[in-house]
Amino acid sequence: MQPITSRTFLQFQFVSDPRFSPNGNQVAFAVKRPDEKKNGYTGDLYLLENGSVRPLTQEGDAGAYTWTEQGNILFQATRGEEDLSRKKAGEVFTSFYEISPNGGQAKKAFEVPLQSASLTNIGGGKYAVLGRFDNETMHPAGKKGDVTELNEIPYWGEFGLGFTSGQRIRLYVYDTKTASFTPVTGPWFNVINFRYGDGKIAYTGQEYHGRATKLYGLYVYDVETGENKTLIEQDKMHMEGCCPFGDQILFWGNTASVYEPYRTNYNFYLIPAKGGEFVKICDYLYNVGGANGATDAKMGKGQVIKRVGDRLYFTSTYYDGIVLRSVGLKGDIRDELTDLGLITGFDISCEGKMVHAATYGNKMVELYEGKEQLTHFNDELLQSLPLSTPKFHSFVTDDGIETHGWVMEPVGYEKGKQYPAILHIHGGPQVVFSDVFHYEMQYWANNGYFVFFCNPRGSDGRGFDFENITGRYGDWDYKNLMSWFDKALACYPDVDQKRLGVTGGSYGGYMTNWIIGQTDRFAAAVSQRSIANWVTFEYTAIRGYYHSPYKHGYRAGENPSLLWDCSPLKYAERCTTPTLFIHSDNDHVCWMSEGLTMFAALKTAGCETKLCLFHNEDHELSRSGKPTNRIRRMEEILAWFDHYLKK
Repeated sequence: MQPITSRTFLQFQFVSDPRFSPNGNQVAFAVKRPDEKKNGYTGDLYLLENGSVRPLTQEGDAGAYTWTEQGNILFQATRGEEDLSRKKAGEVFTSFYEISPNGGQAKKAFEVPLQSASLTNIGGGKYAVLGRFDNETMHPAGKKGDVTELNEIPYWGEFGLGFTSGQRIRLYVYDTKTASFTPVTGPWFNVINFRYGDGKIAYTGQEYHGRATKLYGLYVYDVETGENKTLIEQDKMHMEGCCPFGDQILFWGNTASVYEPYRTNYNFYLIPAKGGEFVKICDYLYNVGGANGATDAKMGKGQVIKRVGDRLYFTSTYYDGIVLRSVGLKGDIRDELTDLGLITGFDISCEGKMVHAATYGNKMVELYEGKEQLTHFNDELLQSLPLSTPKFHSFVTDDGIETHGWVMEPVGYEKGKQYPAILHIHGGPQVVFSDVFHYEMQYWANNGYFVFFCNPRGSDGRGFDFENITGRYGDWDYKNLMSWFDKALACYPDVDQKRLGVTGGSYGGYMTNWIIGQTDRFAAAVSQRSIANWVTFEYTAIRGYYHSPYKHGYRAGENPSLLWDCSPLKYAERCTTPTLFIHSDNDHVCWMSEGLTMFAALKTAGCETKLCLFHNEDHELSRSGKPTNRIRRMEEILAWFDHYLKK
């Protein structure tokens, strides 16, 4: 067997987004692959029919797709010299190509004047189109030469979008028969999500000028009449999603105020589509449409919510995985798929047949029908690699809370021999680790490390009381995490406790920064896309402006001492742990100032430190960054740990 290296992921094939054809006989799905020569990723569509899999596109440029009523597939792509030149010149448009599942050449069907538009088939040759609209383009006075004017928050976007002041996600209806493009929402309205059913488009979002909030409104659009109705005014409640059911709209959210703790669990409600009072049909302790599973071995989106008949099916983070559940209009919750793993997308045919994309155990994401695996894109590769199987460890920690986690033994582990260990902390914190394939942890195990990871207090999947650490960052979560780690370490006497490392990204980077200022028990640390100062984070990060009241109970201007007291930067000058910082200069979720200030503080204190700033990468560096940068990141982290933990 060949060991896992920093380049192994170049052989990965990322399966996602299964969708049944209108007749239910075929399943289309997407596959992405790393392309080292182009330093990016290719994307193609495949077809599953009668148990066999075949490629539908082969040019590597296929983006998001949908089925037509006639049983063909529409997908995003930019092809042809003319369109490529238009894109290069900065023209904003998205082209859609149509291809038959029986084969043949894809032909350009139409284009829309929006950036990164997506389609939803709403029948009659019409499609709901969601895309980014730039109000600054409509008002060019907002940009003057080399100056960008910012007039609102958030002022930049995720996934490398750069400055987005004045931009909104708008909803349109495109009619292929008349080539008409009708806006459903105004130029300053930002759509959060929508769903179509029974001739109606239900959607959530808000219009804002200057400052967005997290309190959205609920709206319904009649496709035939063009009537747009407000069902619940914006800024009244947390509105996460909605779906038409005949003459009613099912939606999920909660009535918490801005200053109540942020929660990922929502209740279900019904409201008449013509307007009126809403009624709660049930409480729900977990998230709806959950995709909060931590792994660096998946790529591509998938359908996570779908109405079928009189039920709404949805993925949900539950304990240590992402499962599939459904809810009826009377509020009855039903388990559909509950095996421990991470479901990334699913679909259900008109006849009730179900297919889902998921990762289970030491496998990458593949398609499944129930427990039967339908695709095998990565099986041969994984069978050729020496893998460490995570061992589950549940402990009642010192705070009296049952906490779940896992330990991976080094590949080739010999009892009685001493080994270094790495504690890995997930992001979020409303995220969960599971026992599924995680590339970088397997990489560390292949290089002689024990790997410890858990779902400490603050993680998703255990309900609001477990998740809620508002006002207690660096306290409840830190104590719970370290207590689990101590108890897990006691089970492995072959771990050399003088050679412990700690790492994590995003919230895990915050916790790494916090740990090195609280204890010197770790011989090395790697802090990735981290948070150092909650005060500056509030004013620079995409989510910062609403993060403070939700996660700390106050804005920085209201209680700066509370935010400073739980900021790792306050304690950085007493740090003695050699620490590597990994950050990206296009990361607007955790702006690079966080890594830079922590790095400077450690340098000032005389602590051994280094910062690797990756250019033109964002918060997703470890999961979808350019292949060359992903390789460099993996090698930098391992080299740092090897230097300090294998002396």
